Amino acid sequence: MLQVRKHEQYTSRNTARAGSLKEYHVFLQKLAEAPDAESVRQKLLQGEFLNHFAYNTRNTLWKVFCSRYLTIQDPWVVAELKIASTRNPSDSAEFVSLLYLYFILRDKLAFDFVLDVIWPKWVNHDLVVGVSDMSDFYEKLAETNPHLRNITASSKQKLLSNTLSTLSDFGLLSGKRYKTITRPAIPVRTAFHLARLLFWEGLSGKEIVNAPDWHIFLWNQQDITRMLARCAQEGWISYEQAGQTIIFDLKLGVPSGWEFPPVGVPSLEGW
Repeated sequence: MLQVRKHEQYTSRNTARAGSLKEYHVFLQKLAEAPDAESVRQKLLQGEFLNHFAYNTRNTLWKVFCSRYLTIQDPWVVAELKIASTRNPSDSAEFVSLLYLYFILRDKLAFDFVLDVIWPKWVNHDLVVGVSDMSDFYEKLAETNPHLRNITASSKQKLLSNTLSTLSDFGLLSGKRYKTITRPAIPVRTAFHLARLLFWEGLSGKEIVNAPDWHIFLWNQQDITRMLARCAQEGWISYEQAGQTIIFDLKLGVPSGWEFPPVGVPSLEGW
């Protein structure tokens, strides 16, 4: 089973520096060229790139980047992120949507806020989101998560603000003073990433289609089935639906000796 999610506890680490799309685009490009991550880190700290930032800022950016993406225990995912950075600009849907997907799968607060607050608002055509929504949500969480009550007022305010800013950077919210919910652009390949994860987590065809995880893209059932049909057209999955029966399978093999299935997935050409 793939170990991608990090939803064991709420944390303030992943939203530091918000989305940082341009900086992480550079990191991934450098990683694609380098023999290992440590060599990239050393060059970063020595100021060989992103030297317009102070040393401490560069160090913080790298730590958050590693927490979000480099600790994913699936080499295929990291390889895909690198390729997306080398074949697309930092503001492209292909690149941003992948960063968004693996950010929110690994940040419990942002994930729960999107599913429990933003998604219901979207469904009800209530598109305005503010700090008060985030604060109310946080207070409800604190009732059953005592450690959240121990965070200082300033740290809490920073966490709430950073979470909203991060979701804005990823295209889920727009506007500066008043945030409005917007549906992010999600290419078919990013949808395949989520479908692949749900499959490797042991979900059946119907469970994959009905998984609430798709709501991070603000998709309803029609959106989900349409995108899975497109994945099938690309030849990446087998997907058939007849009434209540759904057949789903990945068209990939798992090479022997690999703990996680890293390859044998859709061609990287066409990014």
